[in-house]
Amino acid sequence: MVSLGDDGTPKVEVKQTLVRLDLWPTWLEIGCVHAEQARAAGERLNPELSDSEKYAILTEEMQAGVVAVTAFAFALRRGPMFSRQLRTVLKELFEFRSRAVHPNSKFVEPNYRPQIDS
Repeated sequence: MVSLGDDGTPKVEVKQTLVRLDLWPTWLEIGCVHAEQARAAGERLNPELSDSEKYAILTEEMQAGVVAVTAFAFALRRGPMFSRQLRTVLKELFEFRSRAVHPNSKFVEPNYRPQIDS
């Protein structure tokens, strides 16, 4: 609090210390780390791997990707104010996040992955 003393001299007195913690930069970093992990896992895939090796790498890629998408969504949702265009991208990102963490359980045609020839 700032006030003037009896002699007119300014006085500054701290009555309460307040702190603020923004976690959006942390979420952004988590997203970057996991996006890189997903990319690296995807690069290790190849048709010569055994089925169990393919499964392990695909699982690693998917788990890292889910964490990356979710972390980016949280970072951008709580980060600094963004333009309308970025808000549109953010909306799409949250749709991907929702699909990643709440997948539809209906049967669909599988996607072909040339990295595993399957």
